[in-house]
Amino acid sequence: MRYGRTRSPMKPVCLVLLLFAMQMAQAQAQLQEFMGVVYPNRDLTLSLGVSGLIASRDASIGQRVTEGEQLLRLDAEIQATEVQRRRVIFQDDSGLKAEEARVEILERLYRDAQRLYEDVGSISGQEVSQLRMEYVTAQGRFEQLRGEKQRQELEYQMAQREHAMRTLHAPIDGVVTELELDVGEWTDPGETALRLVDASSCELRVSVNEVVAYQLEVGMALPVYIEGLPGGEPRDGTITFVSAVADAASGLVEVRVGFPNDDLAVRPGSRGRILLETLQ
Repeated sequence: MRYGRTRSPMKPVCLVLLLFAMQMAQAQAQLQEFMGVVYPNRDLTLSLGVSGLIASRDASIGQRVTEGEQLLRLDAEIQATEVQRRRVIFQDDSGLKAEEARVEILERLYRDAQRLYEDVGSISGQEVSQLRMEYVTAQGRFEQLRGEKQRQELEYQMAQREHAMRTLHAPIDGVVTELELDVGEWTDPGETALRLVDASSCELRVSVNEVVAYQLEVGMALPVYIEGLPGGEPRDGTITFVSAVADAASGLVEVRVGFPNDDLAVRPGSRGRILLETLQ
């Protein structure tokens, strides 16, 4: 008979708890956190296409504006006068109508004279030729005036565009985040006037390693966690972009996850994160 210390069998409950803890540890080891920065849906830097003096500033920093709303206006008195002058010239078609009527009259006279010459002979061929020359000359003058009227229309439209270019309108709905110019200041073409941001939807841009990138595809749902957001609830995100190339230096791949931000609670520039399972 052998004597010695015997091991007590493990209780079933303890065994279950141990297995559960091992599974949880394994699951946690498979999750990897990737940090990134939040960008707005659209971030526009606006400027005017012509130089001039700022006559009115119709927006302010932090103001929400709608598409088409006037933001800035340059002094445009000269351009407004030019538009009126071009409109008067273009709309004056009295000369064109008079020449058109003259062409119609000369055409009838020439046709009648030609018939008289051919049927009765009561008119000379020289008179017929003279009427034909007058008719052709009047017809040419009418075409010339019609072409002139088309040119006047184009000049009128150009004057309208020149006048319109002196006013800056919002191309999208958004919030004015920068406003560089004030009334009385001079601006040149291309100089930054203001910055307009549409943050009603945003995207989190992160960089992941190539192994993880192969698991991702556009359209995949993915929660987005925003640092400092009250409540800490994630936003429902969707992958909108997975770069087809990796950074040569780091080997990382850019991924963008879009999410709605209708309440504007998430500020562009904030940091966010996503959790991805890595393959073991």
